[in-house]
Amino acid sequence: MANRELRPLSRRTLLTSALAGAATLGLAACGSGGGTTAPASNGSNAKRMFQTASGAVEIPAAPQRVVCTSYQMAAPLLDVGYSPAAVAEIPDLETFISGDVLAKYKALPKIGSWVEINLEQIIAQKPDMILVNGVPGYTDPKMEEYKKIAPSPILMAEKTSDWTKVAIDAADSVGKKAEAEALRKKYTDRAADIKTKYAAALGKTKWSMLYEVSYGEGQWSLLFPDGWIGVVLQDAGVQFGSATAGKTGTGESYSLERLDLIADTDVIVAQADDKGNLVKAMADLGGQPGFQNLKAAKDKHVFPMPNFYTVSYSSALAVLDTLEDILKKLG
Repeated sequence: MANRELRPLSRRTLLTSALAGAATLGLAACGSGGGTTAPASNGSNAKRMFQTASGAVEIPAAPQRVVCTSYQMAAPLLDVGYSPAAVAEIPDLETFISGDVLAKYKALPKIGSWVEINLEQIIAQKPDMILVNGVPGYTDPKMEEYKKIAPSPILMAEKTSDWTKVAIDAADSVGKKAEAEALRKKYTDRAADIKTKYAAALGKTKWSMLYEVSYGEGQWSLLFPDGWIGVVLQDAGVQFGSATAGKTGTGESYSLERLDLIADTDVIVAQADDKGNLVKAMADLGGQPGFQNLKAAKDKHVFPMPNFYTVSYSSALAVLDTLEDILKKLG
């Protein structure tokens, strides 16, 4: 029987569960709601009203020192050439994202762990805006303190695939919406090209996406098409196995005895680090007899997928690169 809670086992799995938010817990939200009105005036002190799911927030018209409380906020800024003043420390970030965004993120000043933001370190950065990641059903316990330091808009995602909207909103908050939209177009064009170019291979295969949230309690986790990379693969024409096709939300965990749920899967992509190595939980799962007996495993169609927790368009483009490499191998 499926375990719908995707219980965390460590700081890293706690993070992935938090990222899943209401999509895992069955909660509802208002959506990202980002957007702006015209700046109040010109000049270094100019302000504008920025629309969020919880209402309008007055922010600088041209923020210079933005602190981000999560990588979901920072990665889209790095995508458009805006460097945050500081970011939260994320454990094992290389199993989430890769490439230039990962390198730039690691080089930024830190404001403490994502689970224990250090207010003094935020103050030391003298921010003129704090970008906060919103998870439905959860309020950052330090939210009111953030507001005392600088304007603190919350960018809310109802489900994990809503990074596609939040990425635009984050860039919009620093005056880089046009750049973000251009990157989104590059992504959509590339996805459409793959969908057409590899239509034959895509049309005859069913795919499943595996990640590590609950592995270690005798369980494995299956990402739904509505999850992080799910929307990317969907845009490129990937079809999913019967266990996930048409399902919404982030994913579910199952016992090892239920690996038969993905027996109809022709291709499996599994969470990997920035070097393309399967994360330990996925490598361990691959050693299970039940997994080795799967059609995809017997056909050697199990592939590592970096950037599994995609939250920006540059990461999504990297996922498309990996997808194309896989499709070339499928023939």
